[in-house]
Amino acid sequence: MTQLSPQDHHNRLERRYQAWRNAARKGKIVVRLGLVILLGGLAVLGSASILTRIPSEITTASFIVLFTFGYASIIGGIRVETRERRRLPQIEDHIFYLLHSVNEDLRSFGRTGLASDKEHAVSLLTECAAVIDSWTWGNLKFLRDSVGKSIVEFKLNFRGRLLVAVQRTSSESSFTVLPTLMEIEDVFEQNRLNQSDLDEWNKWLIQRDPADPSKEKFPYTAPPARQGKFSGLKSRKHQLTFLFFGLIGPALTYLLVVELSLASHDAAVYSSVAVLGIVATAYFAYLPLTKSKGRSGPDQ
Repeated sequence: MTQLSPQDHHNRLERRYQAWRNAARKGKIVVRLGLVILLGGLAVLGSASILTRIPSEITTASFIVLFTFGYASIIGGIRVETRERRRLPQIEDHIFYLLHSVNEDLRSFGRTGLASDKEHAVSLLTECAAVIDSWTWGNLKFLRDSVGKSIVEFKLNFRGRLLVAVQRTSSESSFTVLPTLMEIEDVFEQNRLNQSDLDEWNKWLIQRDPADPSKEKFPYTAPPARQGKFSGLKSRKHQLTFLFFGLIGPALTYLLVVELSLASHDAAVYSSVAVLGIVATAYFAYLPLTKSKGRSGPDQ
């Protein structure tokens, strides 16, 4: 069986990640379209029925059509993205894919000194650190009970030492980290990671500085602390938005139906329940799009 060259392997992975990125982009568009149909369509339909006194039969039929198309769009958009996500490479290939690009950027940075090469390398290495942070006992083939400590140490050293060293490196000193990064890339490309590799890399990352043995060559820098209750603010803002509409939407619908449309209380309750169902559907459709980032392909 012919072995793919590292570049051919990388190109093959790139095609798979590009297919996933395209599918994710299309899926998000379709989901957003579904949300517009559900929420925007409902608002327009509700306003029109109040202002023009549309017969209840037409309003009900329009509501069913909007709900069906909106719900189908949301579910369809999610299925498009999740179906392609299942075809993403395993986690070892993900790390190889990122490191291959990192090493190309660092080699270019060493030759040209272009800051953009270094910035791109740091960005990809940061993403690689996030993938390594996601290592668990179940998503790596080589894991055994005895390597748990080595894995924890490598996670810390990769982010706190290696990533920091690349951030601080100059074009002249980039060669000090490049050989080991190329070795790590090769191990993941061959899919032959074991405990001895982790121990060797940990030892290299905590070595003393030959020029000053009292110091470490790659001093550890703790990553920025999470922002406590404000961490994940963007996600929480979205959740609060759904919560707001989930509370205010049904109540406002009830008042509008009763006070302006002069409909029965039963009709108002049914309308409020329908609005709550739409908001809940939109939220649970949105939720999967914020998860499973550990296996997501690099966004470039």
